[in-house]
Amino acid sequence: MPWTSETVQSIGRSRALHFEDYLRRGERAREDAQKHQRIASRECRYCYYVSHDLAGQAFTEWQCMSCVETQMHSNTAVPKLCDKCADNLEACVRCGGSREWQTPSEEGKPR
Repeated sequence: MPWTSETVQSIGRSRALHFEDYLRRGERAREDAQKHQRIASRECRYCYYVSHDLAGQAFTEWQCMSCVETQMHSNTAVPKLCDKCADNLEACVRCGGSREWQTPSEEGKPR
C-alpha cells in the first residue's frame, strides 16, 4: 500500500491531537490543582499528571527497589517503591524520584 498525502495528513492530525493532549497534561502538572490526591497516591507531578504507562491486566509480583520486599500489584505497570519506602524517602512510588520538586522555571520563586 503506497504512502499517500492522505496518510501524511491523517498522521499529522493524530500527532497534533497527541501534542495538544501532552500540553494540557503539562499545564495540569504545572498548576498541581489535585495536589492532595497526588500526594495521597504518593506520586510526583510528572507521574501523576503527565506519564501514562501502559499496563496489562494481570496481577504482577514485583520487588521494591529499596527494601527488596516482594509484593503484588494489580497490573503490569509495577511501582519502583513500596508505600512504606516511598513515605520514608518522600519519594514517588512510580518513578522513585522526589515527590516534591520545582521545575527550572519555578526555581527561586516562593511556593
